[in-house]
Amino acid sequence: SLDVIAVDPDEGFITLELIPTDSLPENFSFEPVSGKGHVTSKLQWIPECRNLTADLKGKDYLFRFKVTDDVCYSSKGDTIEFKVSISDILIEIEEFIPANVITPNSDGLNDYFSIPNLPVDNCAGQFIGVKIFNRWGTKVYATTDRDFKWHAVDVKAGVYYYVIDYTNREYNGPLSVLY
Repeated sequence: SLDVIAVDPDEGFITLELIPTDSLPENFSFEPVSGKGHVTSKLQWIPECRNLTADLKGKDYLFRFKVTDDVCYSSKGDTIEFKVSISDILIEIEEFIPANVITPNSDGLNDYFSIPNLPVDNCAGQFIGVKIFNRWGTKVYATTDRDFKWHAVDVKAGVYYYVIDYTNREYNGPLSVLY
C-alpha cells in the first residue's frame, strides 16, 4: 500500500493518474484523482505467486504516475516512476530431523509429536498437512495445522509413520510411541 501524493504550489486544479506500461501486474488498484492544489490516491497491491514468471523467477513491475495541472501546458506534465522487484521467498530446505520417540505419559517430557521448524510456505511449495499411520497403514491422525501437536491419545505403544505433505515435496519417517 502506497499513498501517491501530488501537490501544486500554485493551488491550481491538478490530476494524478497512472500511465499504463507493459509491466503492470493484473491485481493492483489505483484510482486517478483530481482536485485543487493537493491530491492523494492509494496504490494497493498484494503480490501473489501468479505475479512471478511461469518458472517462479523474480519479476520487475514499473509504475509510472503523471500529474497535470490546468496552468502548465506541457503534454508530459510531471511524471514519476518506480520499479518494484518481486521474487519468491528463498528457502534453503535443510533436512530437519524431528523427534522419533514420544512418551505421552504427562511428565512434561516428549509428551507429544510436533515439528516447530517446518519449512515456511513459498510459491514453490506450500504446507498441506500431516498424517500419522499405524504399522498396518491405518491413519490415526491428520491435520492441516502446521503448528500441530499429536498427543497420541487412544493409541497403543508401537511404531507409527508420519507423512508431512507440501505441494512440491513429502517428508516421512518413523515415530515410536512409548508409555
